[in-house]
Amino acid sequence: NIEHTVSTKDGQLLCIQGKRIFNRDLNSGGRIYIAGGHVQCLSGEERSQILIDGEEVVEVDFRSLHPSLIATIGGHVFPKDFDPYGIKIEGYDPKTLRKLAKFAMLIKLNCKDNVQYIRAFNKAMSLSFNIKELYANKQIPKPIVDGMEIMFALKEHNFEIMHLFDEISGLKLQCMDSNIAQNVVTYFTQQDIVCIPIHDSFIVQKRYQQELIDVMLWSYKEVMGDNSNCFIDVK
Repeated sequence: NIEHTVSTKDGQLLCIQGKRIFNRDLNSGGRIYIAGGHVQCLSGEERSQILIDGEEVVEVDFRSLHPSLIATIGGHVFPKDFDPYGIKIEGYDPKTLRKLAKFAMLIKLNCKDNVQYIRAFNKAMSLSFNIKELYANKQIPKPIVDGMEIMFALKEHNFEIMHLFDEISGLKLQCMDSNIAQNVVTYFTQQDIVCIPIHDSFIVQKRYQQELIDVMLWSYKEVMGDNSNCFIDVK
């Protein structure tokens, strides 16, 4: 809507026109991407400083969305305080290990076997982490990150759902999460309220925070049939 403005704190206008991109068919992928990718590439701190019509914003996030979707598909309910990425391996800094575990799980979902997984995991390490720095800062116990060690820890930690990882593709999960996101965006569009999707989180003006949470809970249940595994965080 041209009557709304989205800008950085220094007044730079941001484009938020989005489109869904599917892979192969309408049941694969389908995530919403913002034109130019600029907004979705901003850091969390930078996104928190966005202004919508001059008002401060809030970002609300589906926590551990893909593991939650898998659990819902499998009929398993996570305890409310359970973190699917919360594995423990001696010598790792917990925050660093959680990031590595999240990378590992999402990569595994898009690989057909362990050979492909290790190749993709190692590539992700080279692009997204400074392994030398992590080792020098004693955030990891060895000068390499063992992708299989992390995967085995994830399987042990998530033993109730890990058998589904070979049956459910990442693209199928992306389609589910994008259908959830499309519902959320459509709701606010029909209310003439700006809602910016950032894959599994959404940015709105602060006064719409509770309304956004309510709509996210509804949309998860609408797509998945149950929202027992729908956990939401306000960033």
